[in-house]
Amino acid sequence: MGLPTEASFRFEREVDPDGVIRAADLAASLMADLAGGEVAPGIVDEDYREKGVETIEFPMEKARATLGLEIGDSEIEKIFHRLFMKTKVVKPGVLRVRVPSYRRDLTRVVDLVEEIGRIAGFDRIPVTLPSREMDTKEVDEFRDAAETARQFLVSREYFEAINYSFISPQWLDDLKIPEDDPLRQVVHLRNPISEEMSVLRTFLIPSLLDTARKNFNYRIQDIKLFEFRKVYYHSAKQELPDEYFHLAGLMMGTNPYMFGFDRHPYDFLDLKGDLEGLCDVLRIDGVKFVIPENPKPFLHPGISAEILVGGAPAGYAGKLNPAIVETFKIGENVYCFELDFHALCEGKRGVVKSEEISKYPPVERDIALIVDEDMPVGGIIERIYTFQNKYLKRVELFDIYMGKEIPEGKKSVAFRVTYQALQKTLKDKEVDKIHGQLASFLIKKGDIQLR
Repeated sequence: MGLPTEASFRFEREVDPDGVIRAADLAASLMADLAGGEVAPGIVDEDYREKGVETIEFPMEKARATLGLEIGDSEIEKIFHRLFMKTKVVKPGVLRVRVPSYRRDLTRVVDLVEEIGRIAGFDRIPVTLPSREMDTKEVDEFRDAAETARQFLVSREYFEAINYSFISPQWLDDLKIPEDDPLRQVVHLRNPISEEMSVLRTFLIPSLLDTARKNFNYRIQDIKLFEFRKVYYHSAKQELPDEYFHLAGLMMGTNPYMFGFDRHPYDFLDLKGDLEGLCDVLRIDGVKFVIPENPKPFLHPGISAEILVGGAPAGYAGKLNPAIVETFKIGENVYCFELDFHALCEGKRGVVKSEEISKYPPVERDIALIVDEDMPVGGIIERIYTFQNKYLKRVELFDIYMGKEIPEGKKSVAFRVTYQALQKTLKDKEVDKIHGQLASFLIKKGDIQLR
């Protein structure tokens, strides 16, 4: 009938069935001693069935192999006897073990092995490492680079954002994306949740701007965000869209981590410094920031750059266009970048080579140049590095000046050049000669003058 009873409650929990007889005998004995009763002989139980005695064929070598324990056959038998188990040798090295009825948990050879280990002492089992052949797998360099990029940006105080891959097509209009721009090659959803989530995004900047706007509305005005996710482009050749991993970032407000200095608004150099640091940790070679021929419409036309890796486009960075700031109603000081992570990793160098560190002191010399106002400083630095001299180690920009004594349409740029040798200490006369040769090399083309 499926009704629970006290008997079923007890016996379904593996209560020893043979214990019923012992319990009944004890109860009858107590009745006779304490109440003056007389115990009738025999047992009246028409449903009682004799339980078969559980026996297990036990190979004693199994205990030694499983536990890794040196234990003799005689000790194994003694352990079984201590547990009230009867044993009989059926053949050399094999025992037939009779398990007590109250040990319903012992049904297999491994159960008896565990009992031997428990009684003999687990502390006797030697500590050894398992021996096996390890399968070596190739490192997924792309995934490793992605994790490295995440960790680096977090170390630079960025917070990772996780947004939906769906955006509103209105955002493309808000960002002034032209109709013929590849960013318009969106994939439309057949059953969107809403019009605001009806297309798959082709770039990550809109989602980050929306996240920044939500934070700005909650009076969080200083923030750095990044997102590493897929973007999707409509494909005319196949039913499924083309997918690419992009890495995008955004900084808004002021930089609160300038130790020893007052807080200052984020600027393009903060953004460029983070990107250069990212390329360094990823070991990307051939990275250049150039003035874009066709700047993104949502970036400031005078404060933006195209990022090239090995001469191929890999992304862009710059200040958000003031008109876009007004549309999204966020802080005025907003900078952002977006990288095609596949294109970025194309410039990753395979083997890292170490160079000997010189034990001799470096020598520094400054050089000030007058160039056209629109000449990129990066191009000047590249030209300096093309000067073939083994002692030239480092070039750093430390000043840009436009004003008195500088012709109109020109600017003065000053660099600190470091020279160092591996085998000797450079003398002043030797460095002066090399520095003079560098100056002559720079003015040779006529587009650079010494100040």
